[in-house]
Amino acid sequence: MTWREHVARRDYRAAFEVLGERGMGEETAKAGTIEQLVMLADVARLSGHARAAVAPLRRAAAMEGAAAAVAGYSLGRLLLDELREFGAAATAIEGAIGKGLPGGLDEPALARLVEAHARAKHAADAKRWAEVYERKYPRGREVEAVRRWRAAR
Repeated sequence: MTWREHVARRDYRAAFEVLGERGMGEETAKAGTIEQLVMLADVARLSGHARAAVAPLRRAAAMEGAAAAVAGYSLGRLLLDELREFGAAATAIEGAIGKGLPGGLDEPALARLVEAHARAKHAADAKRWAEVYERKYPRGREVEAVRRWRAAR
């Protein structure tokens, strides 16, 4: 079976085994759409190879449009939650916000951006983005978490 056939069956582990690290790189270089790149990132991420998901997500995030913004936010979350690369996560999430995330993702993305900056020890940036969050979402779902991250040193 090909890796794409394994993906169609949602067997991401088998898909990654077929691709391997080298195949991931080759397919990432060949991919022409955000959807193809996100599929490759999903293969890596959902098979337990988070690091291998970075390159396709980074390439997708560099493209244009709302889907690129979502890919950038996904990259930021991966860097923040799984790889614990807080500064890189902040950069990715800021880029996603700058491209214009769909409305439902704006609030959580702003909150995660405050967290990423706080965890990266970027106190001034955490404070600045917390103020943006609180201005836009004074009664937001994440307002308490944003306030805790802003206060973290």
